[in-house]
Order: sequence, then structure tokens, then C-alpha cells
Amino acid sequence: MAGYFYRFLKFVEVFVAELNSENDEQNQLCTIEERSIGIDDHNNAKQFMLHFGLLMFNEHSSIYEKRTKATETTKSSARVCFEDVVELYNFDRKLRLLSFDAIERIEISLKATWASHFSTSYGSRRYVGSR
Repeated sequence: MAGYFYRFLKFVEVFVAELNSENDEQNQLCTIEERSIGIDDHNNAKQFMLHFGLLMFNEHSSIYEKRTKATETTKSSARVCFEDVVELYNFDRKLRLLSFDAIERIEISLKATWASHFSTSYGSRRYVGSR
């Protein structure tokens, strides 16, 4: 439980820092490279950062990071590429779309089942009549 709270606080800290800074994509890429995340194609990385920003990147790259208690510095635990984080983002996006699609289907099925049950049990215009 404390881990989730810590990640939330880190998320808020990064969000506020991003709002307060006037970083362009090049400065953001320098920040990423300082955290030992390799960038092979700087043009594609700039495009990604332009559309998604440092906040989204930090959220998806945090899984690869390890934190040292003494210095509170963040370094990548292994050789991580920018493309690895982008692949994780794409997986997360596809999973989110599939999940919401399934939830929508369940919602529609439940609504239709309830409407059918109540209309056959109590009549189709029961809501108009008196109790």
C-alpha cells in the first residue's frame, strides 16, 4: 500500500515539475538520458515527447527504475531503450482499449437484461403508473 502512495507522490511531483518548467523536447530527452535510458533514434523520441510529454514517459518508465535509499537517485536497473518504454506504453494503451471494450459490452448486456426483466415482470410502462 505504501508503494502505491509513494508512486502517486512521485507522479504528482513530476507533474508539478513539468507544469512549472519550460522544457522543450530536447531538454526532456537530456533528462531521460541522464537516467540511463538509451535513445537510438532522437527524431522519433522527439515526436513521442511532443505528443505524450515527460509525464507519460515517466509513468511508463518507472517500472524499469530502481531507487537507492541513501541518495534517492533514480537509475535504470538494466540497459533500457527509449523504444522499450514506448512498447510498454503501446501495450498499456491496447490493454486499456480492450478492457474498456469488455466493460462496455458487460454494461450493455446488463442494461438490456434488466430492461427485459422489469418490462416482462412489471409491464413496459410501470414507471408511469402509481405504486
